[in-house]
Amino acid sequence: MSISYWEEVTTTVAKVNGVLKQYILACSDWAHLAVTASTTLSATAAAGATSISVTSASNISVGKTITLWRNGSINGASAPESRVVTVVAGTTISFTDALVAPNGTYQSSDALGIGTFVKATTTRGAQMVLDLEDATITAQRMQIGIYRTHDGTTGVDKVTRNLYWKTATGATSDILHARGTAGKEHIYLEVEGPRLTETNAESTIYGSYRQYLALNDISPYYSTTYDNTPAVLLVGNTAAAANVSAQTNLTGPLARNVVVSRDAPGSNSWVQAHLRTLTPHAGDAANPITRTFQPLNLDGSILMLPFWVFEDAKGLRGSLTRFYTGDAAPQSQQVTGDPVFWNAGMEVSYGGVTYRTLIPGKSGANSGNNSVSYGWGGNWFNVTNAQPGPVLFVPKA
Repeated sequence: MSISYWEEVTTTVAKVNGVLKQYILACSDWAHLAVTASTTLSATAAAGATSISVTSASNISVGKTITLWRNGSINGASAPESRVVTVVAGTTISFTDALVAPNGTYQSSDALGIGTFVKATTTRGAQMVLDLEDATITAQRMQIGIYRTHDGTTGVDKVTRNLYWKTATGATSDILHARGTAGKEHIYLEVEGPRLTETNAESTIYGSYRQYLALNDISPYYSTTYDNTPAVLLVGNTAAAANVSAQTNLTGPLARNVVVSRDAPGSNSWVQAHLRTLTPHAGDAANPITRTFQPLNLDGSILMLPFWVFEDAKGLRGSLTRFYTGDAAPQSQQVTGDPVFWNAGMEVSYGGVTYRTLIPGKSGANSGNNSVSYGWGGNWFNVTNAQPGPVLFVPKA
């Protein structure tokens, strides 16, 4: 099992699709999906190069994402490098960020993949297929296409989700902050817009928005008698406009609603579902600051709470394989006797996997506090008192 985890990488609107693709492909269970015909290098390219020569540039244009492998063939070597094209001059392709060439100088005939499609298949056989640029990336958002299956020629059962970081105008040079993790059973992506002192921040007080998109394998609760269909859960923003703060936006980032790639009988795709989880009791009316806290195992270790997936039509489907939840309370409101409170960046080992705690999203300008997070799958959060929402445990290693 391979896991690619990036705590945070700073990039720009113009390059975010290439940056995300490179980090995803750092996980050996994810592969470049050659929907666009690929090409090869026609000359060597060493570390520090900002241009390459290719045998054919017929499918390459400015703004396209290219990916290089030092092994002759597509998906044939570790640590591929992805770049967004800035200039095409004949068969010479240029880009902004210099090559690192982690496996040594690229050789003539090494592979060059074109496009932003990536794909992985879970242990149970469900596909996770993303197009990181399903539509032209704007200064406000990127639209991601998600397919239930794709063979490189035909994509089946496509849906789209959005990652918004701004509602106002901006520029392709605006700073973005990306974070995520990818593995055989999951992918989790976040993108945050310009921060307080960065150019074109949504708010000079609160910064910009941070939204997320995720896919995760569903471990079935029932035997194959009732459920023999491999599936993944998808959570993300379906809103066609940047309604990134309204609590009533049930198709947006605050929604409890999620979808499953295939229902239990194997008859319908992207069926409506809801997430549920065990949750410790919150404080009562007489003690409103007694927030819920992250519970402990009997041995004193942090307890990660599972997410359970309920299909609206069919009922309980199973639990998420690689994401776990925890509850929250700010340091200033800790109550004597509460054993532990989570902090972003905590690490816990479970089942041979190291998990790290993240705050799933940030509302930015409209919440009144830039640390307020969106609930994950509709869990507790508090805008009025500007308290953080629940922590999400994601795989790190």
